[in-house]
Amino acid sequence: MVNSANWCYLLPNESRLSSQAGRVVVVVDQGVTMNGPDTERRAHARTCVCLPVRVKGFETDGTAWEETTTSSDVSFGGLSFLLKNHVARGQIVLLNMALPAQMRKFDQGQPTYRVYSLVRDVSTDSQGSWVRLKFLGKKPPKGFEENPSCRYLLPGDPPPEREERRRAVRRHVFLNVRLHRKTAAGDEGLEQSVTEDLSRGGACLPTAQSIVAGEEIVIEEIGGAYRTEAVVRSIHVGKDGVARLHVRFKETPPGRLLPDD
Repeated sequence: MVNSANWCYLLPNESRLSSQAGRVVVVVDQGVTMNGPDTERRAHARTCVCLPVRVKGFETDGTAWEETTTSSDVSFGGLSFLLKNHVARGQIVLLNMALPAQMRKFDQGQPTYRVYSLVRDVSTDSQGSWVRLKFLGKKPPKGFEENPSCRYLLPGDPPPEREERRRAVRRHVFLNVRLHRKTAAGDEGLEQSVTEDLSRGGACLPTAQSIVAGEEIVIEEIGGAYRTEAVVRSIHVGKDGVARLHVRFKETPPGRLLPDD
């Protein structure tokens, strides 16, 4: 295993997977051929096929959700569709659909195709989240059942962005804020929170929302003018059972919020 910052990678000859929340691991399971992004791209021709698809995913706290959608294109290796639920690149979802037998890797004689799939790309517009997925197999990757919100890389993927070395000391500054989730429908998931530590680059704050690592949120000072977009770098659950977000700000807080900085 090779570790880099908060990310976790497995070498191809390893048989187990890390399932720590907020980390990315490499899928090397079930004998499925895993190509990197360049060789994966259009390895199988995609066809415009509209099929009903039942999607099962998981929030960061392990809570399951289900949604029915319709595929926009399908191939032997994967498919694309529109979702209302939020997913992030690297997450695993379970799909159920009546995929034509010639496009299946297994269960060609079954009425429905039940396949675990990897989210490879997500783009958001006014309709929702357009998601591109790669079929993995009949069983989930090792470690998935222990932590279904874990995110995965394929061998050959470029390394995820390294967390920047903290250039500013985080201080115990308790700032009352509102959290907004950015979605295609606009801001939703409004929540009031308070930072537990704060620096010029980011903060740690508790949340009751089901937010995933890599998601972009908006943080707004209550009773003040500071407002910034932020990226959730990692999530951990404290001994009190409360989830905490470690976020990186896109806009630096004003000096009045960090009087000793």
